[in-house]
Amino acid sequence: MAETEQAGAEFDFGKYDRTQQITQQADEFIENPTRDGFKSMWDRMHAASQRGRAEQILSKWDGSIEDLASLIETVRDASQYDSDWERQLGAKATIQELFGHLHIEEYPIINAATESGLAFFGYDTPTSYTDGVEAFEAFLDTYERVVGHATADADHGLTVPIRLEVDQLFNVIDKADESSIEDERSAVATELYDTVLNGTRIGDPPTLDLKDFSDANPTTYWVNQSNEPELIDEYLKAKVDNVWHHDLETVEAGDIILHHYEDELVAYSVATGEHETYTFQGEEYQRIGVDIHWFDDPIIVDAGLKQTLGEDQYRTDEYYVLDSHDNFKQAYLSRLSDDAAEYLLQKAGVSPPEGGSIGPPGGPYVKPENAGTIERQLKQNKQVVFYGPPGTSKTYEAKQFAEWWTRERTSTPPTTPQVRTVTFHPSFSYEDFLEGLTADATDDGTVTYDVEDGVLKRIAADATDALEATPDDESPPPFVLIIDEINRGNLAQIFGEVITLLEADKRATYEVELAHSGESFTLPPNLYLIGTMNTADQSIALVDTALRRRFRFIDYPPDLDTVLATDASIDRDAAALVRDRASTISDRDRLLGASLLAVEELNTRILDAPQLGKGKQIGHTYLMGHDSVTDIVDAWRYDILPQLEEYYFGQTERLRQELLDDTGSTWFDWDTERIQLFTATELYDALCTLAGIDDPVTLAGDTHSPTETTTEPASSSQDGLNDSWANGERTPDTFRERIQHTLTEDNAAKFNTIMDAGEDVARLDPGRGEQNAKLMVKSDRVNPNVGIVKLEQDGTIGFRWDWLTSNENAVVSSEFVADAATVFESVPGYTHDWDSEGESSESPELAVEDLSMEDAEALAAAIRKFVDRAAEHE
Repeated sequence: MAETEQAGAEFDFGKYDRTQQITQQADEFIENPTRDGFKSMWDRMHAASQRGRAEQILSKWDGSIEDLASLIETVRDASQYDSDWERQLGAKATIQELFGHLHIEEYPIINAATESGLAFFGYDTPTSYTDGVEAFEAFLDTYERVVGHATADADHGLTVPIRLEVDQLFNVIDKADESSIEDERSAVATELYDTVLNGTRIGDPPTLDLKDFSDANPTTYWVNQSNEPELIDEYLKAKVDNVWHHDLETVEAGDIILHHYEDELVAYSVATGEHETYTFQGEEYQRIGVDIHWFDDPIIVDAGLKQTLGEDQYRTDEYYVLDSHDNFKQAYLSRLSDDAAEYLLQKAGVSPPEGGSIGPPGGPYVKPENAGTIERQLKQNKQVVFYGPPGTSKTYEAKQFAEWWTRERTSTPPTTPQVRTVTFHPSFSYEDFLEGLTADATDDGTVTYDVEDGVLKRIAADATDALEATPDDESPPPFVLIIDEINRGNLAQIFGEVITLLEADKRATYEVELAHSGESFTLPPNLYLIGTMNTADQSIALVDTALRRRFRFIDYPPDLDTVLATDASIDRDAAALVRDRASTISDRDRLLGASLLAVEELNTRILDAPQLGKGKQIGHTYLMGHDSVTDIVDAWRYDILPQLEEYYFGQTERLRQELLDDTGSTWFDWDTERIQLFTATELYDALCTLAGIDDPVTLAGDTHSPTETTTEPASSSQDGLNDSWANGERTPDTFRERIQHTLTEDNAAKFNTIMDAGEDVARLDPGRGEQNAKLMVKSDRVNPNVGIVKLEQDGTIGFRWDWLTSNENAVVSSEFVADAATVFESVPGYTHDWDSEGESSESPELAVEDLSMEDAEALAAAIRKFVDRAAEHE
């Protein structure tokens, strides 16, 4: 078609000629300013219905026609958009569209059709040109990956810019119906439009192939997990009985599992080894190791997800995660179809692991750059510790090396996982690490004590079995135990008498007698330990001397070059990102460059600061993986600045004098000693000042206004999230700290009333979320592993009826829960609709803001009554 305003789906290759004509007419108007010249440019750009408005714009123009030509010249010659032009001309849409036509190679055309197209693909309607560019470019990334440059090979005789191609696509979506595709003369465009209008939307994630995630031909499963250690230590565990959803023998190496925990899908994993069977408290259990991969954003398991997974295309014939009424089953392990698993992985936004799929032993793993150094130290001492400031990839590299090394040095894979991970913390004990005693009452009323093996004893047994099965002329397969945060535990107490066995020359030649079982114990020579420690928490000089001389220590300092080296979209150094005036450098890249320069300067100051030093420098991972300006702003606001604040223990004047004196009050309100809210532009300016950059290119637009001030409680600030909980100390007390900053004073008081009741009759058990803190009220009289009530930092109160009898740890029956939970009906807003068969179970939720203090007291009283009934039930 000749004119874009005509209806129809035809791809208007002539529009590129039209864009060039608009550019030419703009040039002519600038050279020879006349009213007719302006109207001609306007008419070429607008539909017929708007052509008369050129005269209205001219009638409102206060300056001369030469001044108007000067404005158009400024728009033509600018390297970035200036929203002030809209005010000057009094025609926002015209300026935005004109700028796009004049800069079509670098910037999009933003108009009503663009908004319709973006809305079609699920993007919010832009409120400014900057918003429009951000949404357009986000869509363009997906478009180029899925479609490419569809019209690049068309026979029009021109190379049509891809932004114009997308603009034409948006015009089709805005103006055409499906039948009008038949009028299209270009086969390339017909295929493109048909795909978009009749098929899968380009904005949808590309189809995943499960084989990209596993070297096997995987079966896929869903697991309802209430036992958090299974997630942390990466395994599945179930009783050996005749219940179908406990049958872990069906899970084979390479199978894929989706993990459901606390009403969220939090991760997927791949089964890594064969099963082990063991006895605990007289019961026989199966256990299988898995490789966990956490989702960046968990999937909420709600009614919407039930509806989707209930569709016929996703169901399996038997053992499916939903029952016939589309309710989630309480089964531990359920089957998923491949289509359902692919849908969930796409919804979680995950990609296949780099370097190939993961799965059973023997799969491809990436070799770390310093693998030779690590291997040499391990062979010499059997143990190493990676030490350095937070955010320097210590844990990541420990796991990367261990996975690569065990597979590289293993000819015949053993039947148990060769790499396992444990995290030390103040409550971690000898019993967790080596062995502990558990009491069990017998039928005749006596008590027996069983020994339960800890993580070191279990992996040592597996390594010994593999060693004994290895022919004399071959090297045994290595086993690696990764101890994350090794310095946070009481090392002398945790290792106990085994500390002697860590010495390389005592492996398999020296035995000790274990404290509880009295068994002789030794460490095999093919078992290696890798610890990680943050020097921000503790210097290596303070590590127990006996332990320190048994480990080799490998330094992990900040490596800021890694940030840009791993970002394939950036081909400049940090200084060039800030100073280079090329229009192709995005605000995100400029802000990242300024951040790197500022962190480099901060790390130099930290080295010179009294009581800080290299152990408290800022690690490079704080600046990795950020896809937007907002992500970088948040990294400073919620990660880096709280870390610096923590180093000074509230002595903000010292923080200002030693590190941040030249940032003014942008980041901190020094009078109130609180971290400020700041925009991207304010952050960028402060970073450039801190780094000594005196000629930075300004950002194109401030895309992160501090809107949090409109939603946060009047009595608090988001800087309260710099608390002990965020730093890894997750206790009832630190949860109480957290809610003082996420809830209003009144709502926090209501939560405290509920928690007080929980502490009186049960116990408070913290969840694992860093940003979304949670606390469960748990009672051993009900189920020691599942909370009766779940409290979240945003004020949500969740009831756990559908979980309380879902595992082997339940003390009470479904019938008891169905009856006893009616005590909560005294709380306004609570509804009790749960059948004891579990076929139509629901987990009610309340919002603390909807409750009065009297309601909160009624809820606290109901918790007491529920636990009291459980005590009577015993």
